[in-house]
Amino acid sequence: MFISFSDLALLLVEVLSKHKFDDPNEFDKWICHVAGIIEKIDQNIVERETLIVRTIKWSSAETNLKNPTLHTLLARIMLKEENYEQARYHSLLSKNGYLCAKILIQHSTKAYNSEIDMIIVQVVLNLLILKDKSTAAETFEFYTKFHPKIRTSQPPYRTPLLNFAYFLLNI
Repeated sequence: MFISFSDLALLLVEVLSKHKFDDPNEFDKWICHVAGIIEKIDQNIVERETLIVRTIKWSSAETNLKNPTLHTLLARIMLKEENYEQARYHSLLSKNGYLCAKILIQHSTKAYNSEIDMIIVQVVLNLLILKDKSTAAETFEFYTKFHPKIRTSQPPYRTPLLNFAYFLLNI
C-alpha cells in the first residue's frame, strides 16, 4: 500500500487532535511544524485543502477560538503562492494588520485604480464585523501609508471611501 506525504500529514493532525497540550509553546511549535508541511505540499494536490481544514479545526478546538498563529502562517504561504483570495481570508483571521495590508497592497496591483479604496474599506468592514477593531485600524494605517497610489497616513484622503473608513475607525 502506498501512503503519500499528504496522507501522513493528515494522520499527524489526527494524532495531534487527540493529544492534550499543557504547554502553549509546545502547541505553537506543532502549529509551525504542520504549517511547514502544508507549505511543502503542492497546492494542486486535493488532500492539501483537507489538511488545511483539519488543521484549522484542530487548532480551533485546542484553543476554543481561531488560532491567529496558524492563520498568519497560512496567509504567508498563500501569499507566496500568489493565492490572494486565500491569503486575504487567512490574513483577516491572523490579527496581524501589517500582513493583511501587505497582502492587500500586492493584490491591489492587479485591480483597477478605481478599486484601490474599495479593497481596504471592504477589509475594514469585515474586521469590524469580526469585532477586531485594532487589526482593522492597523491594516488601514499600513495600507494607506504604504500603498503606492495613496501614501498618506493622515486625513483628509483623496477618496470619500477612505475618509469614511477613517471615520468608522475613530468613532
